[in-house]
Amino acid sequence: DANVCKPANDVPIPDIKPREVLIRVYAAGVNPVDTYIRSGTYARLPNLPYTPGMDCAGVIERVGDEVTKFK
Repeated sequence: DANVCKPANDVPIPDIKPREVLIRVYAAGVNPVDTYIRSGTYARLPNLPYTPGMDCAGVIERVGDEVTKFK
């Protein structure tokens, strides 16, 4: 049921670790594999809780102290 997938607008901004970046996401894609995982029909189901999606477009908001390739 598509109604159970809703954007979360109240997600707290996480603290980042030294080797992480914080990205403000403006667009996110849905891979067909994500729909199979959600329906339980994919061959290798992930451990729960599971956050679908890996593809996004956005702006780097913050970088960790050890990040050197992004600003």
